[in-house]
Amino acid sequence: CTVLEVKTIQGHGTTIDVILVNGRLREGDTILVAGTEGPIVTQIRSLLLPKPLKEIRVKGQYDEFKEIAAAQGVKIAARDLEKAIAGLSLKVAYHEDEIDILKEEVDREFKSAMRSIKVNLLCT
Repeated sequence: CTVLEVKTIQGHGTTIDVILVNGRLREGDTILVAGTEGPIVTQIRSLLLPKPLKEIRVKGQYDEFKEIAAAQGVKIAARDLEKAIAGLSLKVAYHEDEIDILKEEVDREFKSAMRSIKVNLLCT
């Protein structure tokens, strides 16, 4: 998955819009995303899709699912997503012992992305 956007939705709290490219996401899965203060580890509370013929970025009603299969856009509601960073990967930990390894991967991806940002300073 790739995180596209982080936003607050009334009734769901802070959510992330992701593109699920392969695999499945299930309610209750442990996920990891990059955050401004380090990797965020949380559990999926809700998987939301827009009503038929609506776009995911448009405000409105959502259908809630227990499981989503690739490939499609999905809105994920979970705790502690306020400081998640868009543009980076979402990882799923299927076993408790994977969490530390995935934290390192998420942190490496974040640091790599930060190094690739070029800052142009305007000197006057």
